[in-house]
Amino acid sequence: MKRALSHFRLLNIVILSLSTLLLSLLSFNSHSNTDCQLTIGWEPWRPYQYLDVNEKLIGLDVELISSTIKHMGCNIKYVETPWKRLLISVKEGSIDLVAGASITEKRMLWGYFSKPYRKDEIKLFILKDNLKRYPYDSLTELLKSTSFSIGITRGTYLGEEVEVLLNNPKTLSAFNFVTDETQNAKKLLNKRIDGFLADKVAGSQYSGALDGLVRAATHPMHIYSSSIHLLFSRQSTSQKLVDKFNRSLSILQKNGVHDKILSRYK
Repeated sequence: MKRALSHFRLLNIVILSLSTLLLSLLSFNSHSNTDCQLTIGWEPWRPYQYLDVNEKLIGLDVELISSTIKHMGCNIKYVETPWKRLLISVKEGSIDLVAGASITEKRMLWGYFSKPYRKDEIKLFILKDNLKRYPYDSLTELLKSTSFSIGITRGTYLGEEVEVLLNNPKTLSAFNFVTDETQNAKKLLNKRIDGFLADKVAGSQYSGALDGLVRAATHPMHIYSSSIHLLFSRQSTSQKLVDKFNRSLSILQKNGVHDKILSRYK
């Protein structure tokens, strides 16, 4: 009888211990998911991030990033802000991260970069009728030989050549700055500028949305191409969090989840 009672007490202790462990794990997971709240800034940029007819945020970047952050076990909140303000907000830490970023030395001082999640190619968009008027191999040669005016979105990084031209007073005047990238396509089709610089896919989307795709074309000259990353704030995130994102990103890239998403936007 005493032995049976001892076994019964032991069984109760085991059950109590397992129950405590289970509650601890549930509490940890709940606490972990609650703590992992990330705020990402965005601005309209078809086909990467934009509102559909039902005012729902959709796009290539939205799908790629949301799937990765969900895999991490984190929640995400999207905040719409113009690009230049987005960079300031990430630097200050009021926004945790932003998509569609190229690596620069200045940004590395206040931000962490993720592994690349897609490729980007910048092109010069001009009117098709003017293609033969500008048989140049580079922007530097183009601006040296003509009075060409170029639309550019304020705060974007478009490669070293563009940076050199922007820092030269003689060529800076050739650039027309806008805060909303879609304005450049409108200016081109209305002949207020001679061309504009934009991501190859996004620029085509802007022109096409204005029924101007048949009138606009990409110049064959090389401008800039790079891998695209997420830019995390050093003020509100950590390298440990970025490493966690990178692990989830690698898994989804290897198992084909991201390839399926990318294929829908080609």
